Parts: sequence; structure tokens; C-alpha cells
Amino acid sequence: MSSPGPRQIKCLAKPSRVLLPSPTKGVCCIKSGRLGLHLSNQRLLFLPELLSLPYFLQLAFIFSHAHFHSINPASVMKFSFFFSVAAAVLYASQVMSLPAGPGELEERTIKHPAPSAPYRPATPPQAPPAPPANVHKPPPHVNQNCARAGEAAFLLRGFSMHARDHFYTTNAHEMQTATTTGYTKESHAAKVFTKAQTNTIPLHRLYNGHHHVNDHFYTTSEHEANNAATKLGYTREGVAAHIYGTQICGSVPLHRLYNPHMRNHFYTIAEHEANNAARHLGYLREGVAGFVLPPM
Repeated sequence: MSSPGPRQIKCLAKPSRVLLPSPTKGVCCIKSGRLGLHLSNQRLLFLPELLSLPYFLQLAFIFSHAHFHSINPASVMKFSFFFSVAAAVLYASQVMSLPAGPGELEERTIKHPAPSAPYRPATPPQAPPAPPANVHKPPPHVNQNCARAGEAAFLLRGFSMHARDHFYTTNAHEMQTATTTGYTKESHAAKVFTKAQTNTIPLHRLYNGHHHVNDHFYTTSEHEANNAATKLGYTREGVAAHIYGTQICGSVPLHRLYNPHMRNHFYTIAEHEANNAARHLGYLREGVAGFVLPPM
């Protein structure tokens, strides 16, 4: 008897084209575009399910089902061969679907926007540095070696209302004599040196008693003293004292004022007294005669 020819096998309920004819129950068929193994009338194992298993597990799975359903091992081996070919074709199709080169990869790469810089609050503008405070410094030529304050003497002060004259001297006897001629002794004007000391200069004394003028004049300027003596009717009376030419060693300014109506020079270390004389008594400021020590 001749062996039966190939027969059509249905994949479950719907007929489909037979991929591999076989007289056994193990038939490979296509159902709805899915490749699978028809093991029995109730069981259809598709290719994706087989591909998810390692190769040796696939063989073990196929042989166990073949034995359980009494499938011919030769058919199983034939199916295994064609299954391997199908797996290779599927793998090749997946490889061919990959990008051809780096350029295509770059085109398919998602380009994310560059991360923005972290937020930093604006730095407020810095105020320009303050200029350094003006610090008083004596002239470079001035030596800071101070005379001994214990050697300083009082500069006595007297005033004559009748003569309208201020009188200054370090000689107590001379001041006492002046009080007998109409002068009134006032508070001490300052402390000065009777002899030349370090960094001191002479305070010249002159007097004008001509033409109803009674004025004692004191200056540290040699030129001014000479001019007063030769052109203004003043007479030199020596050196009244020695004082500082710059404000060093704790000295204070000796203010100089002049009243043209009274023709009187006035000297004081009190700023308020100098201001009062300039504002209310008709005196004009003539700067600073020199620097003396306070009468303390």
C-alpha cells in the first residue's frame, strides 16, 4: 500500500497554509502571522514562546511533548532543524532593522536641551571704599623731641583799660610793676620756656608808645619784627619767651588778634575768647602767633 501523501493540517480552528508537511502530529504552521508548532489538536506552541527559552530548554520541552503525545522523534528532529533556520531568519531580520551607521544613530538620538545654569542671585553693587581719614602729621623736618615741661614758666597776662593795651611777660616782678601803672593782672595766658629748648623758636616783644599809641606786639617772625621796628614806630624789647613753631608735644595754638581802633594786639589760647573778641569787640583775627603749653 502506498503511503499517504501530504495532508493539510489546521492550526486549531482556522485553516492556514502548511509550512512543513508531516504524517505526524508535530506540524509547523503559520497562524495569523505567528510561527508555531502544532503538537496536538488542543495545543499550539508559537515561536515567540519557544524563543523566550534557552536552546537546551527548547529541545527538552519539545522532546517531552513529543514523548507525551507519541510524536515521532524523527519529525521532532526535522522540526528542530527548520526551527533553527526560522530562528536565524528572525534574528537576521532584527539585525537588519538596526541603524546602518553612526550617522543614523545620531539622527535617532533624542536631543535633550542643555541644562540651564543654576540660579544665582545678582550681587548688589559694592560701594566704593571710603577714603582714608586725614591724619595730622607734623612736617618731616620737625623733630618730635620735646622740651621738659617742668622747665616751662607761666606767661602772665595784664590789661590796662586806660592805655587799652594787653601786656604779656614771664617775669613776675615786671608784672607786679605794671600793676602799679594802671595794668590789671588777669589769668595766666599759657606756659612757655624762658630759654631756648628743642624745637622752640623765640617770641619777640616790641612796644609802641608814640602818638597816643600804647601797644605791646609779639611775633615769632624776625622779618615782621624788623619791619615793625624800622617802619611802624615799634621798639624792640628783647625776647618774651620761647615757644613751639608747630603743634607738637601737647601744645595748643596761641591766637593773635588786632583792634585797629584801639591799636591793640591781643593773644589768647581760648577759642571762645578769640571768637568773642572778633565778633563783639572789634578785633580782627591775624592767625596763630605760635604754639604753647596750656597753663595747667
